[in-house]
Amino acid sequence: GHLLGAAGASEAAIAMFALGEGWIPASPGALPVRPEVTAGIATEFLTLAASGRAKEAFARYVGGGFRHHNGYFPGDADSLMTAMDENAKKFPRKTLEVKIALEEGDKVATFSKVVHSPGENGAAVVHVFRLADGKIAELWDVGQAVPDESLNQYGMF
Repeated sequence: GHLLGAAGASEAAIAMFALGEGWIPASPGALPVRPEVTAGIATEFLTLAASGRAKEAFARYVGGGFRHHNGYFPGDADSLMTAMDENAKKFPRKTLEVKIALEEGDKVATFSKVVHSPGENGAAVVHVFRLADGKIAELWDVGQAVPDESLNQYGMF
């Protein structure tokens, strides 16, 4: 696997994935995909969706038969896309900064800081993507609110 860091801005996220090493097949018989491309797909998908462009993110990066495991919405692409768009409208100043992207085979995991409104502590969010044929096929996500006071001297990020 590969460990990739990203600054959060779309351009920076894509620029970070210039490792130039190895090829990973997305699925048996598929064209090989470079690791920086698979992590870039996940990071760009999140960046677009968080900025209110979920329809574009889904059109570009999500494959047919997509499913997700967020317990608050039905498991299909349209339900999640609609929820992401509604969230972006509710929180137009939301930011998502990918801090870490990990890639292993057909999986990508991201660790991000999400802040819905300026001045809020935000949350630490982990997304795990499964890719097939260069598209997102499956998505899991978990989050933890950043507390006002933390006993941990290193912080969450």
